[in-house]
Amino acid sequence: MSDTYEELMKFAWDGGFQCRRTCKKKCTADDCLAHRQAIQQYESVVQQLVKAEESANKLQEQNDVLLSAREKWLSEREELIKLLPMETARELPGPSQSPTSPAKKRRADSLGREVSRKRRRTDPPSAPAPAPAPAPAPAPAPAPAPSCSNLLLLLLPPPYLLWDMLLGAQLPSPAPAPPKPANSILPLPGGPVDQDLILGRALFEEVVEELRRDYHGAVLSSLVPVHSSLQMEEYLNNLWATARLVTKRDRRKVVTKFDVMSALYQRADIIL
Repeated sequence: MSDTYEELMKFAWDGGFQCRRTCKKKCTADDCLAHRQAIQQYESVVQQLVKAEESANKLQEQNDVLLSAREKWLSEREELIKLLPMETARELPGPSQSPTSPAKKRRADSLGREVSRKRRRTDPPSAPAPAPAPAPAPAPAPAPAPSCSNLLLLLLPPPYLLWDMLLGAQLPSPAPAPPKPANSILPLPGGPVDQDLILGRALFEEVVEELRRDYHGAVLSSLVPVHSSLQMEEYLNNLWATARLVTKRDRRKVVTKFDVMSALYQRADIIL
């Protein structure tokens, strides 16, 4: 390889290398960049081949050492087998026999059975088996179905209310709901309020409470251009009137506080 490399390098430096990248003429490495790059690539490839050849030689040497050691071990084994009795030498596996050969497996099985038989003879008697666990208690019988008379008693009002109704007394009216303070946020103007709008309203009020708590923070002061709590309340009322809750039954999604706050900041629609 070294001779071929020297000849090729001599041929290249003498001007016999034909450059096919930039010109169609024979040139030297001094005046052609492609010529120099090709020589550098060839040198790197030759170095890799030399390293590969050296590693292959090392592996071959290691293989030779292992083969010689194996031959030495086989010769020593044969000498030791000659010194053993004939019966023991027959039971030994050959050099190419695997450790899990059928003969060795049968031998190990027979030895295992013999050891277990001797162990059973020498071991003390085992303790008596524990008593079986008591049977679980029977499940309680299901309650009898209510009769028609019991159902009628359940449907009737309590005795004191029934007595008042017979006497013509009027039932106490429910207590009126406390009026909302004047400073609270106004409800959605116009149209019936259904469960979806109530859900959005609750989320809106939670966000408003968070905005009130963080009123003096830098983020809220940069987003809400107000300077007092009254202006803050009016600004939030205007935002609530601007943010329209659109109910779409066929395309529902979970509304989070992030959606409500985004609608407040961007004055967009909240889709429930």
